Amino acid sequence: MGEPDAGHPEPADLEAGDPGVVDSGVGHPEPADPGAGDPGVARPADGAPGRSQETVTAVYDRVSRFYDLYDAPMEVMGGRRRRERLLNRVRGRTLEIGVGTGRNLGLYPPGVQIVGIDVSAGMLERARRRARDQGLDVDLRLADVQELPFDDDSFDTVIATCVFCSVADPVAGLREVARVVRPDGQVLLLEHVRPRNRLMGWVFDRLTPLVSRLFGPEINRRTEENVTAAGLEIVDVRRSGIWREITARPRSSASGGDEAGGSAGASDDSDDSDGAGT
Repeated sequence: MGEPDAGHPEPADLEAGDPGVVDSGVGHPEPADPGAGDPGVARPADGAPGRSQETVTAVYDRVSRFYDLYDAPMEVMGGRRRRERLLNRVRGRTLEIGVGTGRNLGLYPPGVQIVGIDVSAGMLERARRRARDQGLDVDLRLADVQELPFDDDSFDTVIATCVFCSVADPVAGLREVARVVRPDGQVLLLEHVRPRNRLMGWVFDRLTPLVSRLFGPEINRRTEENVTAAGLEIVDVRRSGIWREITARPRSSASGGDEAGGSAGASDDSDDSDGAGT
């Protein structure tokens, strides 16, 4: 399975059990998920996240040697194309959360000052090796997004690609992101989320404990809700299957200081067919 030819849109990615229906258009937030109990919405720190960060970190240290290999199917399913699209929008001093093995490092636009963090020493060592091999001048640090070692308002852009599926308390991590991004800055996220289809959502809920123990990510997160719960405002979201490309900003920078949060613009891509039935 390869990249689609230019000029030839991919077939529509429609929700299983809801053929022909997409919710698209500016100002349309994501429809309510029919699943009860919201298992994929992580609570703040006082809400007892399901796993400790130490447990998550140990998984990534263990899989770091073959992470790029086992994650390759996600790349083929549109991960790389979406990462490139998001990275093209980076500007200024940039913090990459969960730099991992450094796959994004060679994709940044020229002139961007990059600081990258990861909780896994094993992953970070591979990122440093990749940066050296590519002759890149980047600042890579061992750090946890839930306790960022940076001053308030330090970055023009904060970016994360497929990271908040693994953070033990993603809402706490996203609150730290909101703290370190400048008031006029941007937060760019690429995430896979819990399918909206009732049956597929149930399947992902049942698979998540096994997947998270073996490989790290929780595949039933509702990241859009987590972003707004953390005090960020979503200004744009591009949805395709289980993928979300989210642009957010500190809520204090939103016009009128809307405390309700929510999505100012949203679209469902009918020309992207990557991802399971959602």
